[in-house]
Amino acid sequence: MDGHDSNDPIYAQDRGYKEGELTPLSRFKFVSPGFLSTLSSHRTPLITGRDLTWTDIYNKRPVVVVSEKLAREQWQNPSAAIGKRIRVASTDDWREIIGVAGDIYDDGVGKPAPSVVYGPVMVDRYEGQKETVRRDLAIAIRSPRAGSQALMNEIQHAV
Repeated sequence: MDGHDSNDPIYAQDRGYKEGELTPLSRFKFVSPGFLSTLSSHRTPLITGRDLTWTDIYNKRPVVVVSEKLAREQWQNPSAAIGKRIRVASTDDWREIIGVAGDIYDDGVGKPAPSVVYGPVMVDRYEGQKETVRRDLAIAIRSPRAGSQALMNEIQHAV
């Protein structure tokens, strides 16, 4: 929703690819635990599996959550994606899919939901880098008081 997109092809370990074949691009978002539930209007963003945890992040476990659209494109059924492994480049670690989240229309409700990979904010061996720590920050807050000056004042005070 901030207009900053990171899009890369993903390769699934259980698929065969022809030399030079590129897969469709997927959007990559690096998030912390609770991000998906904050954006979900029903508070149940996971279709199957589990969310990322702080233990996953601090231990730099090679795990990801993917969107329902991506799971259906690759494996036809969201539950079939659990335990599968994906990566971006041949030098990257394989990352196990631990959860499938409902699609989020962050390009606008009039546009199709993108295929998304939600990864931890700290990872090893991603896009050829030994270690990556995301330092950009987007905060999502769900409140019935959204848009009110009182809520903005509380947020500014807390920050």
